[in-house]
Amino acid sequence: MLFFGIFPYLFLSTVEIGQIAFIVTVVLITVAVIIKILKNRKINRKS
Repeated sequence: MLFFGIFPYLFLSTVEIGQIAFIVTVVLITVAVIIKILKNRKINRKS
């Protein structure tokens, strides 16, 4: 069952894999920046 779940992904072209990796990277960076900004705002409010 697990094999059939993974199997379709083997047909993805390298371009699609690259696009997915790029989107995931951008999302992670965006989330990290937002968290950093929120932490900085909280620190500034306390002081």
